Amino acid sequence: MAVTDARMFTRERLEAAAVRMFAESGFDGVRVVDIARSAGVTERTFFRHFGSKEDVLLANHTPMLALLCERISAPVDGTLEERVCSALDAIASTTALDPLAVVRARLLLTTASLRERSFTLQSEWEAAIEEVATSLGESRLEARVLAAASIAAFRVAVEEWADDVTRSDLQPLTTRALRRLFPAVYE
Repeated sequence: MAVTDARMFTRERLEAAAVRMFAESGFDGVRVVDIARSAGVTERTFFRHFGSKEDVLLANHTPMLALLCERISAPVDGTLEERVCSALDAIASTTALDPLAVVRARLLLTTASLRERSFTLQSEWEAAIEEVATSLGESRLEARVLAAASIAAFRVAVEEWADDVTRSDLQPLTTRALRRLFPAVYE
């Protein structure tokens, strides 16, 4: 196993252990040392991979932001609204592949410090949309409204998904929420 493969395997073990433990004991009831032990590594190894226990829970933020930026910046035909909806639908579909996603979402919604941090990270998503929108000629006001409304719709879809234990797929909820804002995109 290559070093990067082993490193990724360790990171994934830490993430899975953390989310499982958070689901069982609550975010505040779990210490970093407990996560490390559960994953079969040292506390020092944990901190080689994550800066904090918050970071382990929010580890999916960077790849999701990259997917959003890639999708909305791609030189394709279609309106900006179509690109944004496509990007957020793709993120919702990708989220469905993560077996820890619903637990992660529930923890983000029920833990005040994590919810605040999640809102801060969502502002990065808004900034990415706003940047692309202004680069395509939208006014700052229009770009900000598009970004804020899109991310708010996505956030509400995630909240609904996390709140309903019988629902298995986030993507249809995301589409419904975005369709409410941009009906022409889904015609």
